[in-house]
Amino acid sequence: MRRCHIGKIQLAFAAFLIKKYSDSPTASGSLDSFSDSASVSSYAVNAMQWTVANDIVNGSNGKLNLKNNATRAEAAAILMRYCEMGK
Repeated sequence: MRRCHIGKIQLAFAAFLIKKYSDSPTASGSLDSFSDSASVSSYAVNAMQWTVANDIVNGSNGKLNLKNNATRAEAAAILMRYCEMGK
């Protein structure tokens, strides 16, 4: 079986793109409270702001930890929070 690795930033960006093409989300969140916010790639800043503002991505211990791959639990939590939006 082949293993596939996906990072938290890719999950956040995917959720943002799905929302963008369904109803144009507004990126209104701030990443200032995360000590590693400068590590967010420029292409993903709006996605991360939007996912943080909508409590899809919460970070851990004051960091987003975007350079690490997402665990199964983190991926499931991100997808669940996205699916729970608007309920």
